[in-house]
Amino acid sequence: FPLDTALPIVLNTFGYGVNHDEGLLGEMATGGYYFVENDEHVATAFGDALGGILSVVAQKCSLTIRGATRLEYTKDTAAQPDGSFVVPLCDLFAEESRDVLFHVALPKGTTPKFEASIDYYDVLNNQQMQSTVQGTLERSEGSDIAPPNSHVTAQALRIQAAREMAK
Repeated sequence: FPLDTALPIVLNTFGYGVNHDEGLLGEMATGGYYFVENDEHVATAFGDALGGILSVVAQKCSLTIRGATRLEYTKDTAAQPDGSFVVPLCDLFAEESRDVLFHVALPKGTTPKFEASIDYYDVLNNQQMQSTVQGTLERSEGSDIAPPNSHVTAQALRIQAAREMAK
């Protein structure tokens, strides 16, 4: 999404009791989904949602990745005519992190390069920001297959599980 277009709003959903459609509410939520077991838990659920709204530090976040061959992100990923991928991240809260997995082709004899940039509105400093990093991927020495990174593996399994549950 270009920054001059409105990104989706943050929508928190609340499921009351045991007879609600958790899957539907979870899919609708762009912020958080909260299970409210009974009346005693209403204040806590709304307090959590309100606390998240009050601690937003970056708005209209958009991640652009150049050099990837495929992106593993479940919602609203847009491939651009120049081959880059744009992922709308909406708002980010204080202390929050997001993982976006992407694939890069590793042809023999070359060192693939990629670039990631994030555009966002800095709520604390009241200004538009952009940050860009460039990276290269190098092959493991003496082996065709590098040992797996446990964090990347966990995120890939999370995405795979979400896809299977959606089926």
